[in-house]
Amino acid sequence: MEQRQRNRARKLISKLNKERKSQNKKIDILCNNLILTQKKIVEQLQEYNFTLEFCQSIAGQTDLGRLMRQSQELIQMYFANCGIGLFLLESKGFAFHSADGDCGTNLDINKVESFFNDDVVNYVCNSNSVCSLNDMSAAGFDSDISELNKLSIFAIPLSGFGKSVGFIMIWRKTGNPIKKTEIERLCSVSPILAKAVRGCLAISKQLNGVI
Repeated sequence: MEQRQRNRARKLISKLNKERKSQNKKIDILCNNLILTQKKIVEQLQEYNFTLEFCQSIAGQTDLGRLMRQSQELIQMYFANCGIGLFLLESKGFAFHSADGDCGTNLDINKVESFFNDDVVNYVCNSNSVCSLNDMSAAGFDSDISELNKLSIFAIPLSGFGKSVGFIMIWRKTGNPIKKTEIERLCSVSPILAKAVRGCLAISKQLNGVI
């Protein structure tokens, strides 16, 4: 009789332990899902805030130089330890606009323009897609780019409302590479910046025509 009761008790305890383990596993899965969901929500809010602030920052800007500075300053504010360069197509060649200050990449900002030629710039502009350093290298750099190989680099064309007017280049040390979410944020504002650049260029032509 006592043996039967002990066996019954063991089976009951074993069953309860299995149910507890199963329940704990379900709780762990639920907690992990909640954490992932929260992370996605935070990322979406950050992207929304960046896009909104970017639009507000450049709204109504008619001077190309100021537009470039404001764009780069805002990008650097949201993208930690990144270098930012803006390449704009011109009737003959291209113009390079760089942000001031140390971005922590040890890349001499004054040398960045020298790495590029018209072929590489036109390749990125006409690609209509995000380009990595390997993509740009395929177009043919003129000089040694060993310094660039130490960095995580991507170029995002400024297009979306017509022909590309240039591209944003962003870089960071390979130990802390550019994230996919960061590229997506820049892609979300690239058509907006492209439209603003076209507006500034149109106003500049009108003013030069008057003068």
